[in-house]
Amino acid sequence: MAVTDWVDVLASIWEVYDPQGRPIHSYRAYDPISRAYAFPDSISEWPSVLTYPTKVDVMYSAGGPQLLHWQGISEFHIVPSVDKVHYPYIFEFFKLIYKAASSHFQLDQTVASFMVQTTDGGSAIIGPVTLKYGSEEPHLGLVVNWTVKEDIANEITFGA
Repeated sequence: MAVTDWVDVLASIWEVYDPQGRPIHSYRAYDPISRAYAFPDSISEWPSVLTYPTKVDVMYSAGGPQLLHWQGISEFHIVPSVDKVHYPYIFEFFKLIYKAASSHFQLDQTVASFMVQTTDGGSAIIGPVTLKYGSEEPHLGLVVNWTVKEDIANEITFGA
């Protein structure tokens, strides 16, 4: 497996319904048919999510690399304004996020583990925060930190 094999599986777990019964749109990194890059130029649906990795570390053993330890974020673009009147609505997303994440520990068997967390001492979910995507106006959302452990022991062979 590689990040390109599981990042859109991770993106799909956020496709649940918001507290008002509207579907949350989760943008994919790749078009499922053409595999073309699929992130949008602008956010056109509210609420929506963008998911992407931000860093990877390699965990070694005597035989070579065993795990890739990925960190990334999912940006929840929740309302198209910065008015604090929307905070109570945004608060309801915390439970939705943890519930969606807890039922997908291995991302449909594509990774060793997936968790909403951070390993650098920061917060797992940050917000409400002001987000800006492209040339759009600032708006409110949440930033979800996640980790993925990807087992690569049987995928890479090292020579002497």
